[in-house]
Formats: sequence, structure tokens, C-alpha cells
Amino acid sequence: MKPKMSVCKNCRFYIEHFIKRGYCLFPIEGHCINDNIRRTYSYTGFRLRETCEYWEPMQIQVERQKQTVVAVLKSMQTRLTEIALILKDDADRGIKSP
Repeated sequence: MKPKMSVCKNCRFYIEHFIKRGYCLFPIEGHCINDNIRRTYSYTGFRLRETCEYWEPMQIQVERQKQTVVAVLKSMQTRLTEIALILKDDADRGIKSP
């Protein structure tokens, strides 16, 4: 039997939850973050759908996360360069760091 491709677990709106056991993270159920869907909760967890008219491929979310990481790393690089210049300037002037 061929697995369904358009299910919550491979949708861009699906956020997976993890538990920590020892030094490892293990995936458990997750939930949908699409505002167009009325969320239904139960005491046992989140109800996921088998089919959904709002389904979009997970790749969209993955690409956005990659773009965000790249932007943050570039910002960090800029800040670290600025800090290095400040420390070098202080060292050149004989100011000791605490």
C-alpha cells in the first residue's frame, strides 16, 4: 500500500513535538499551526487530519527555516566582527579586558 503524501505530518503547518530521553530527542505527535483550521484538542493530544484542503509541502517550511538560519548567521558574523574590532582597539590602546 502506497503511503499518503498529503497528511499532516509532512505539511508545512505541522509542528512536531519531541521528548528528551537521556541524551536523545524522540519525536512524538505534533500539531497544526494553520490559523484557517479550527484546532481541536483532546486530553490525549492533538487530533491530526488524514486529508486537509490547506495542506502544503513541508519543503516550504524547511526552505524558510534555512533562509532564517542564514540571515541570523550573517547578522552574528557582523556582530562578531564589530566585537573583534572593539577588542582589538582596546588592546591597541592598552586597555585590559576583565
